[in-house]
Order: sequence, then C-alpha cells, then structure tokens
Amino acid sequence: MSVGLEFAVGGLAGLLDCCVLHWVDTLKVRAQDRRPLLMDLKTGGKLNLQGKPLLPATASVLRSVYAGFSTNFSLKVPYMAGLFACMQANKHMIGMAEKVSGREISPGTAQMISAALTGIEVSLFLGPLEMVRIQGQNCGKGGIVDATRAVYNSAPTPRTMFGAVNAFSRGLNATTHRELKYCLGQFVLCGAIADQVRTVRPPFWCVGGLRPRILTMLLSMRRWPR
Repeated sequence: MSVGLEFAVGGLAGLLDCCVLHWVDTLKVRAQDRRPLLMDLKTGGKLNLQGKPLLPATASVLRSVYAGFSTNFSLKVPYMAGLFACMQANKHMIGMAEKVSGREISPGTAQMISAALTGIEVSLFLGPLEMVRIQGQNCGKGGIVDATRAVYNSAPTPRTMFGAVNAFSRGLNATTHRELKYCLGQFVLCGAIADQVRTVRPPFWCVGGLRPRILTMLLSMRRWPR
C-alpha cells in the first residue's frame, strides 16, 4: 500500500474509533484517576440524575461521557493516520537505503527498525496532543480551544516560550516509551504470532476442519504492512 493510502486508512480508523468508542476511553481513564464515571462537567463531582426526565437525563449522560470529544478527535485522527503512514514511509526509506548501499537486511529486522522509528516519530506530535486531550476529556476543561488554554495556563508564570513548550511536552519520555512498545508489539510481535498461527494444522483449534469464525476475524484484523 502507498503512504497516502495508509494515511487515509489510518485517519478513517481514528474517526470511527472516536465516534464509536470515545465514551469507553472516557470511563476507563476516569476509573483509573478515581473520578466519578458520570462526572458533572461544571462541578467535577458526580452527575446528579435524580428527578430528571428520561430525555434530559440521557442528554446529560452523553455530554458527560463524550466530554472533550474535539480534543480526542484532534488527537486520534492524526495519530492513527500518522501511525500507518509513518510505518509505510519508513519501510520505503529502508528499501531505498538497501538499494543505495547494495546490502539487504532481513524482513524481520527491517520491520523492527520501521516500527521503532514509527514509535519515536508519532510521539513527537502525540505528546502535546495528549496533554490537550487529558484536559478536555479527563478533566472536563471543555473543547480543544479551552483545553489548549488550560495546558498553556499550567506553565509557570511569567509565561515564556520555553515554559509553554515545557508544559505541552510534559511526559514526552513516557509517551515515547509507550509508543515504542506499542509499535513493536503491533507491527512486529502480533504480526509474527499471526503468521505462525496461520501455519498451525487445524486438529485442536478447528471444528470440522474449519477455523472458528472469531479466530479468522481476529487474524484478518492484524496490521503488518508488507
């Protein structure tokens, strides 16, 4: 696949992820942070639904669990698009380097190098976007503009360019470590495991000589660009 096509596929995946699963991520992070799962965005306390009619109560719940949607959208779509595009671009660059040098490396090594580079590259723009998303989605600071302002206001006063950069890049080392492990696992380890499973003969994990539908579906979902 071309870099442009990988970028488009990744962006579409990020869009669907945000629209369908934003609330799952919101509840997960609030549980980890020991915040009320249904949080009142004005007070930061537990959302009070007592005595509310069904429709207003439902609207309040949706506003709570989809808090900071624009911040997550502005992170997830470029992140997913960049993730797959960078991986494909790195593979192309390694291929070009092999042609120029006249030396070839094993496909597994090339895949590992591409995945490691991808983890570092996406972290550079993911780190600041994560800071904005945390303020909007997890802390209920509002949409992308208000959440960005909240991150900027967390810089020491008097605020300088260096202080603002430091505020938006907090936790960049941790983000890089996480993305390195994620990319190596996603693009290298999972791909290798899936390829090995495909070669296994069917006796103990197949029914009637056919793979179970769920296993076939999981294998078809793995992403290991060639």
